[in-house]
Amino acid sequence: MGEPADPKGVRTLERSESSDDTPKGVRTLERSESSDDTPPEIARLLAAAREDFAARLVGRAGELSSLAERLSWNELRLAAHKLRGSCATYGFVAAGGLAGRVEDILLRAGGEPKEGDRAAIAAAIDAFAAEAKVAGTGRA
Repeated sequence: MGEPADPKGVRTLERSESSDDTPKGVRTLERSESSDDTPPEIARLLAAAREDFAARLVGRAGELSSLAERLSWNELRLAAHKLRGSCATYGFVAAGGLAGRVEDILLRAGGEPKEGDRAAIAAAIDAFAAEAKVAGTGRA
């Protein structure tokens, strides 16, 4: 069975960079691409929603840090889970992957993470914060 055909007007790309949390072979839309069939008003509303979400990401990174500092592991896992999905929905794949990393570490730990896991959680949150700044400003 071959590759499925893309919908008209939508191109996809294969990510393989090691810094990207998207597994190789996962097909994602490029940020600037949209279907030719999308009405301009809908495209404008979607772009505005994405910009609004991006502007709030830095604050969400602060919330993750605060939960980790308070050792609120279950709340942190739930917040990371929500961000994992929301970031992917709005097209911030790398940030979503980093939130997913926090969630996965906490799920593996099964409650209170050990010191090594805590360091990995802190590193993932720091990386998420950096991605959030890029998303919020639109600059690398």
